[in-house]
Amino acid sequence: MDEQRKNDLLAQLIPMHRNSDFADIFQYITAGENKNEQFLLKMELKRLVAPSKRIIDLRSSPNDPNCQPFQYDGLTHFMSESHIETFKQLLQHYDGSYTQGVYEQMQQLRRQEPNKRGRVDTRVKAFQFGHYHGRVEERMFISMPIEIQTEQMMVYAGMSSNMSVSGMRIRYDREDDPTIGEHIKIYFTGLEKEFANPVLSRGTDYVIIDTERNDKGLWARLKRLNTNDPEFDSFFESFLKEYKGRYRVDVVHLVDAILVKSYQQFFLPRSSSLPLYFSGEQPPQLRYVLCNDFSRNTLDYWYNEFRQNVLGQAFHAQRTRALMIKPRGQTILYSFVHSYNRKLYFYSATHEELLAEPELRQLFFYFGANKTSWRVFTFQWQQIHLDNAFAPPIVPNQQRRTDEKALREQLADLSVFGLLTDITNECSKNRYRQSFHSDKNPNELAPFGQYRHLIPEIKVIAHKYMQLRKEARYQYRSMAEVNFSSQIVEGWVNNFSTGGLQLDLDSPVQLAVGDQILVNLPQFQKLVRTFKLTQLPYQVVNIQQNGQTLHLQTVGNAHEGSRFFSQLITNNIDKLGHMPEINVFEGLSEALRQLYCHDLFKHVLFINKEGGLLKLKLLAYGQSPSSVDPLLYLSRARNKANMYQLIHPDHWQEWVLSPLQNLHEEQKVITLRLLMQLHKNNKKVIACHREEDFQSEAQLNQFVVQAMTHGDFKYIELKASLTGKPDADYIKAEMAYLGHYATHKAKELAILLKNTYAVVEINDLSTEWQALKGSQSLSNQ
Repeated sequence: MDEQRKNDLLAQLIPMHRNSDFADIFQYITAGENKNEQFLLKMELKRLVAPSKRIIDLRSSPNDPNCQPFQYDGLTHFMSESHIETFKQLLQHYDGSYTQGVYEQMQQLRRQEPNKRGRVDTRVKAFQFGHYHGRVEERMFISMPIEIQTEQMMVYAGMSSNMSVSGMRIRYDREDDPTIGEHIKIYFTGLEKEFANPVLSRGTDYVIIDTERNDKGLWARLKRLNTNDPEFDSFFESFLKEYKGRYRVDVVHLVDAILVKSYQQFFLPRSSSLPLYFSGEQPPQLRYVLCNDFSRNTLDYWYNEFRQNVLGQAFHAQRTRALMIKPRGQTILYSFVHSYNRKLYFYSATHEELLAEPELRQLFFYFGANKTSWRVFTFQWQQIHLDNAFAPPIVPNQQRRTDEKALREQLADLSVFGLLTDITNECSKNRYRQSFHSDKNPNELAPFGQYRHLIPEIKVIAHKYMQLRKEARYQYRSMAEVNFSSQIVEGWVNNFSTGGLQLDLDSPVQLAVGDQILVNLPQFQKLVRTFKLTQLPYQVVNIQQNGQTLHLQTVGNAHEGSRFFSQLITNNIDKLGHMPEINVFEGLSEALRQLYCHDLFKHVLFINKEGGLLKLKLLAYGQSPSSVDPLLYLSRARNKANMYQLIHPDHWQEWVLSPLQNLHEEQKVITLRLLMQLHKNNKKVIACHREEDFQSEAQLNQFVVQAMTHGDFKYIELKASLTGKPDADYIKAEMAYLGHYATHKAKELAILLKNTYAVVEINDLSTEWQALKGSQSLSNQ
């Protein structure tokens, strides 16, 4: 059914949706449509007529004189007089109710007024995660002439910006950028004119620990090398103490550090990737997994029927030895689960392993992609530097963790950090199904069976801010049937508790969060007669992206399924595969989180809500340069970026910002996948389309071939979710110190953090296309 036809039918049905004979009216109006189209119409109609509690805010700014408050049914909206008239007309169309359809049509009206709000400003500030400098002492704003001498005996004139006994920040003119770790000598030529002290004229050795270049020139942060110099200490301690009332305490570094800490906290609980930590060498072995609510599904995928997590098997010695011969890299990991005789057999293979076995590659993709359990992951890794796990104190005289020494000993043999990201989606699954065929016996895939390897013991560590489950879950595979809208779809129970189920269905379903369905459990029913395990009412609380994995919770108090599972758990507690909760180790979790932030492997965009409008605000990046940097116009030296090429300013509102404003809490994540053609020479984006914009797989493939033939191709995934409230205790000491010396900056920072609305992960999935085409090597992203 085309879009115009659908809209015409909905326009006829909406005003009559409350009529007592609506079922007959619906059948009459949609008589020319097939059952599937009728079902989709019912679903869309149900969504549009659902009551809404969303505020309509059509102001171009908080003080927009053209808009006024307008109250309706307990809600205060902000609209112009013409908008109010349109709103009233829509209410009549929806039988006097304020519904989701009314809200969406008012938002569409706003988007059709291009001159009202203008383009989205795509310029953002950029900063590096896992990277900030602490202070063991106060540093004063002191501007005085200095002379800088390099190891190559080059001399530059400069000015100090701030200073403490152990370090300083300077500005000087230099065409090339100095390297971190470079040694320089500072002569205090300005102070020499006021004080006759040999300390000032003989020069002092410093090391460069950070640089930044902006419109005013090159800035460098320095750390003093010779800390055993009583004459220097005595002079500058006395000087800084005497002039403390004359000069302001420098808190610029503190603002930046709080910003990094706070936004790491916003991002980490919502990261969809699974951080992995390996210990030892030749080969490294998986030791820790860091998990949050958003990555829990990836972790749960790897549990077998004996409540064992077999993720460590996927990174067996032979595989890690082959992969991690390089200090940094990435690959694609494919997997599926074969169920036989109530046992689960995991199969996995990397891109490189399948390239080495072309015939088995065809069979692996053909057999695996036709299973509900088919998954595609990107796996990226980087050698670990343990010092990156321990962030320095930010506030002067703030003590380091009391358990840092013990943590260092515990983590001493960590060697590799890895990041596992589930990039499975229905479109890509169809590509594998259509592109690969094989008549070989699936038993020939035995070399990729993980059961051939020992299951190593791994520790799963909870993120500090993770909300743990209210009740234990148990894993057991049993047949299930889902009934909804006169349809029956078969599948399997994956795990259960007394209050809910997780089902893996054989085919995708058209359901939404909040829908109620009926579930039959035929295999369980054969085992018991005292319970009726048919037509059990459940509500959908989450649907994974493939549309085949449902998370359900019981409906009603006297639930037959809840009673059955309660008795089943009680009588078989030692036999059931318990899905264990995750351990929480405060210091260990914090150290592992810091390692993740330092390497990151992705870019993270933060969106703020200001005056009712969503604005692109900040971009976070990791330590190592990425091939996505040019796409985001990222300047690490200037701490700036521009999202102009990622999504055109005209599309940000429709593609990202409006969906975020309509995001339900239960939905959690919005996923947007972009296909881009880049110019062959200058790498500028020539064309960018959403994956859903293509009408067929053939049309999509044609675009990719054209992009690869005439230039370059990028496949970018954006995962957007709403942020939680900032944890005030996490930065309490830093904010108190900042408030003491710069109250206005503390207030500005508090407002910035309070207005943080959403976080967007930017993942480059282009390597999967390279792997799909059989590329011999996957370029670093």
